[in-house]
Amino acid sequence: MASIELPVDYKSSHVEKTSAAISDQLFRQMCRSKKKATIFADTNKVREINFFYAEAATYVRRLTFGKFDNGAARPIFHLDCSGLSEQLKADLIERVKTGKEAIHRVVEDSVYRLLRAHFELMFYEHIEPKRLNWRFV
Repeated sequence: MASIELPVDYKSSHVEKTSAAISDQLFRQMCRSKKKATIFADTNKVREINFFYAEAATYVRRLTFGKFDNGAARPIFHLDCSGLSEQLKADLIERVKTGKEAIHRVVEDSVYRLLRAHFELMFYEHIEPKRLNWRFV
């Protein structure tokens, strides 16, 4: 039986991840984010929820009820990187260097998963047919 020899610095060497792996990690970290957003359930109740869930709800609401026929700007999903791990930030920077379309696919896949999980009907009717607008904040 042949043995596999690993380099001495195997654990510290950088391994380039696939776009799917980075997208999956981004989705998980968005879902587990400790960053909170304050929402108002009604006039007397204030709640704090996951920032990305609130951002998804805002994005869906604006996209669903907005009128974009007259050239009005479509809503933008804001992706706050402050709560993401340093490794994920580095992976995202690598994708930015690869090109605009590469980073767009990574972010779009993650955000689409989040939107599908929470707003399935709206996703298939209003979001999927159009290109996702997003930006890092």
